[in-house]
Amino acid sequence: MSAAPAAPQSPSQIAHGQIPDDMPEHWRVPTYDGTMLSYIKILAFRTLCVVAITRPSLSVHCWVSKRSDGEWEKHRKMVCDKLNASNVVAGLVLATSAVFLTTQPPPTEMNLLPYTKVASYIFSILSFVQAMGSMLAGVAVIAVYESCDREWTLEVLTSTRFRLCCTLLIMACPSLSLVVSILCLMAALMIAGLSSGVWFIQLVAYLEVACWIWVPFIFLWCAVPAEFWEAHLSSIKVSDIARFLMRVPGPWRKRRRGSMV
Repeated sequence: MSAAPAAPQSPSQIAHGQIPDDMPEHWRVPTYDGTMLSYIKILAFRTLCVVAITRPSLSVHCWVSKRSDGEWEKHRKMVCDKLNASNVVAGLVLATSAVFLTTQPPPTEMNLLPYTKVASYIFSILSFVQAMGSMLAGVAVIAVYESCDREWTLEVLTSTRFRLCCTLLIMACPSLSLVVSILCLMAALMIAGLSSGVWFIQLVAYLEVACWIWVPFIFLWCAVPAEFWEAHLSSIKVSDIARFLMRVPGPWRKRRRGSMV
């Protein structure tokens, strides 16, 4: 008698960081072979997964959802809820940038917040365009993702590494456009604040930059598993970094040696 096929694993049956047995090779994170190119591939793939599905890899939640109808419905609901929330935020950013594009700053002698300057106005236009693109891309992805079934997604959309990366990139487009839109709107307000004639508003602009500049780096550190940092940071040798920093152009080295004599 032939053995019965193994049932697909559920997320609760898979340990953290463990790759499912039936997961194809092109779904897995690229392997690190000691070269800088492989390191860039790993970082790019994990970043794409985080932006697209809010997971550092496709091993547990995304792949298992393609093997079970119940898990597929949970995964599809999670993605659609994420995109709906992104569309709501994009609508708010779109309305805010439209206000800055269609209104004039208050006519005061102190030049309170001159957001109609050329640089600030350009960033407001970019914010408006990116917010509109985020909403359109989000609506399109939701429409396609809600109508496609599990088999078609598995056998067509994600059948190869190139198709998988393109699908993840399309799913990440709403979030990427929204981030660019928010950054452009923040840049427009920062330029307007720094151009203000009131020193207190300029101080607030500098404080806002200091409060927000560290957030992306902390998020990246917390979002990526500790095993990833330990595996890749430990491969970087301090001696190689010191040797690289000690490399200087020949003429400068000669001048430095001459000054030491």
